[in-house]
Formats: sequence, structure tokens, C-alpha cells
Amino acid sequence: MPLSPSLHERLFTTLKARFATDMAVFTPLLVRDIHLGFVNTQYAQLLRRDLGEYIRARDGVLRFNCDSWLQAADLLQNAAWGWHESGLYSGWRNEPFTVHDDAGNPLFSLERSAFRPLGFLSHAVHINGWIERDGQRLYWIGTRSPYKAVDPNKLDNLVGGGIAAGEDIATAMRREAFEEAGLPPELLRDVPESGCRLSCRPVSRGLHREYLHVFDVHLPADFVPQNQDGEVASFALMNVSEIAEAMSAGQFMNDAALALLDAFARNGELDPTHPLGAWLDNLAQVITPAA
Repeated sequence: MPLSPSLHERLFTTLKARFATDMAVFTPLLVRDIHLGFVNTQYAQLLRRDLGEYIRARDGVLRFNCDSWLQAADLLQNAAWGWHESGLYSGWRNEPFTVHDDAGNPLFSLERSAFRPLGFLSHAVHINGWIERDGQRLYWIGTRSPYKAVDPNKLDNLVGGGIAAGEDIATAMRREAFEEAGLPPELLRDVPESGCRLSCRPVSRGLHREYLHVFDVHLPADFVPQNQDGEVASFALMNVSEIAEAMSAGQFMNDAALALLDAFARNGELDPTHPLGAWLDNLAQVITPAA
């Protein structure tokens, strides 16, 4: 049953504001003549300062050219490390993500925390886990640890995490499922990817651009998630209206909200005629440079 009209309106207003992105403040970044990222004024200046001999600015586009993808990775990794060491941004993870071209071909690996300053497109997996009770669908919702560097104490869907370099989507999904919720492999066997949405929004470090690969898992009624890596403080069951109310109040992580709305749309819990549905569908589009 769809959410109430008033809740649709509040969700729509909240999410539009949280994902509002003025792409005019970002400069397209081409690496070896392939458009890969977007940088704000601060990081455009830093690229010119630190990689000046490889950078050319023309017609509103930054072009970073070098001899090989290996050299590109080395130069960008060293530049990002320097920005981190000088205090320009925190959160260095020592975890590489893969940079892909538009066709999905892997080009090179780079420190995860450098993706936002450079506006590179990353990939993550999200699992919506739900049970049925008294004819009602209830979702397992996590509360993030108060010690998390990003969004401590925020509400989250059952599982969410980035796809590391060298991982495919299914491998990352199974790894994150166990680490975050203790989901055993037998509950994930033959679970297909249910949807994919593009999350794009400005953040303090630059631009967050990430494809969310969404999985829906109908869990046994007696299953209780158990966090394994210390990143989740607790889990609770919430119905659709409770989740939507919490989203409207800003209590959810942004990407978790999108992953859950993806499931709501599939399960008939969103009104397909409301503008919220069209807004959500638009998040499947890749943002490309104007130039």
C-alpha cells in the first residue's frame, strides 16, 4: 500500500534538498582524454599547483595527460596523499577503489578517499533486508556506530559498503553482508541485483558520485542481524511509514535512503504518479560534462 500523500510530499521536499547539485560549480576532469571526474575550484587549483606540467585548462575543462594509466594512478595518489597530509581533508582509508571508463572497463586503482575530491564515479552495494509479520513488510534498519567518521548515529539500511578494487559486485555484496549484518552465504544464494541508482551530491570534500547496486533479501522471520566489524551499534525492525518519517526528519544516511526508496518503488509502497517516483528514476542517469 503506498505511503500517504503528505508523506510523499515531505519525502520529496527533503530528498530534493539533500541531493540538490549545482554542476556549474564543478569543472569536468578528463584523464588521458577520457572524462572521469568533476572538481570544484579548490581541487582544480590544487591539481594545477601539484600536477601543473600534466594539466591543461581549456574551454572550461581540465585535461590531465600522461604516458600511461599506471603513471596517472601514481601521480594522483601522491597528490591526494599530499592533500591529506597537509590537512586539506581527513578520512584516508588505505583502501583502493577502481576507476572505470564509461563502458565499465577498469583503468586504474586509487585511494578511496580521493574519489570525492576528484569527483570520480565509485560503486557500492546495499542490501535491504525485510521480513513479513502479520501481513506487513518490516525492514531491518541499522544505527551506525557513534565512532564512525562519517554520519555517526545515523540510520542505515541493513547493509551498505563500497566495492573495493579487484572485487565484483556479487563478491562485495557477500563480504559486506557478513561484515555488517552476519548474513550467511546460504541466505544470499541466487539473490539478484534488484536495482541501481546514481547518488550524486556535493560534500565537504568535493563531489560524491556513486552507483548504488541494490539487493532485496526476504529474510526468515527469526533471523536477527549481528554486526561483525563494529560499525553498527544496533538493529531494529521498522515498517515503511516509520522509515519514511525518519527519512523526512533527516535521520537516515543519504545513500541508504535511496536504496530503501528503490525497494519501496518496486514493492508498490510509492505512488508511481507522484513526482517523487520520477525524481527517483532520474537517479539512474550518468552525469556527463557539458563541454
